[in-house]
Amino acid sequence: MMNILLELIAQVLMEEYAVKLKDIKDIEFIIGLSLHRLRSRASTGAADELTSIWTIAAGAIDEGLVVDEKLGIVETDVRSLDDSRKVRAGDIVMKTTAPFTCAFITEEPDKPLYTASSCITIRLPLTAESASYHPAFLAAYLNLPFMQDTLQAKTTGTNTSVIKKAILEELEVPEMDYAEQKQLGEAYVAIVEASAAHLQAFACLRETHAALFAESLSISLGGSQ
Repeated sequence: MMNILLELIAQVLMEEYAVKLKDIKDIEFIIGLSLHRLRSRASTGAADELTSIWTIAAGAIDEGLVVDEKLGIVETDVRSLDDSRKVRAGDIVMKTTAPFTCAFITEEPDKPLYTASSCITIRLPLTAESASYHPAFLAAYLNLPFMQDTLQAKTTGTNTSVIKKAILEELEVPEMDYAEQKQLGEAYVAIVEASAAHLQAFACLRETHAALFAESLSISLGGSQ
């Protein structure tokens, strides 16, 4: 339902008003870290200079969220890592390989979290006073089927299937009132989180049913002997 609503809004607004991502005020594109380089730093650094960091690779993004259980852990010398590369609340983390879906970071991470090279971070100002686009709205928009088709088309026939920063910068998004973006973005986040909660509850229920069936079968087979 949210996808249908956003697509209708986009189709109407894009006919007259659109802006390229690179022209959005204060937008940042942060390239993910090379895990190979991180491990190389670890091999040359002293043991007391090494720190564990968590990384978001493409496989950790699922249904609009980052799955904690799928985060990677790397030990490296973090002294040369810029703090601005750390993932923050409000960031959009996008896969650079198909499908080019992204996750919206709703809360400040409780550990040092960075993106791996299979992802790129899109960062926008979080306050309405300094922002023209709400990050949750932009995340929802980039996840729309027709935007995914657009991204796929931009890599078709090229030498690489990886989305580059230059391609993202040229993407067009509709101009909308910030308050309306915020409302749509928050509704999108609520839907994504509710969907994830339902999927988790279903998975737990399925495991419980499987365990009960196995126990019942064991009792039944034991009684028949």
